[in-house]
Amino acid sequence: MNALGRLLAIALVLLLIIFAAAWLLNRHDHRTPGEKLGDAVDSGVATVASATSEITENSAVSSAGSELSKAGEATGSAVSKAGDAASSALSEASEDVKAASNRQTQQERQNASKNARSSSASSRY
Repeated sequence: MNALGRLLAIALVLLLIIFAAAWLLNRHDHRTPGEKLGDAVDSGVATVASATSEITENSAVSSAGSELSKAGEATGSAVSKAGDAASSALSEASEDVKAASNRQTQQERQNASKNARSSSASSRY
């Protein structure tokens, strides 16, 4: 079989697949509108009942409540630790600033004292 023959065979197979899929997806539903509506209502009622039973189930609700409580306690502990760490860091920084200020003041006094001695010595001569 040549290349054109293969190409036509592939195209024919693909065309058959497309037509089969279209037929399958568009085939007629033989139910009456009342039956369709009844099926939709029944499906909706079943879905609501299932969701309600899942929500009101005690084990799920209590499990969620205990998990929320644990998460709240963990968050409170983390916030407390973060506050303690921030307070400690602020205290250390404040002490460092005070020490630096004291060193600078002492150095300025020493410089002023040296300058005063140097000017009084130069005024004598």
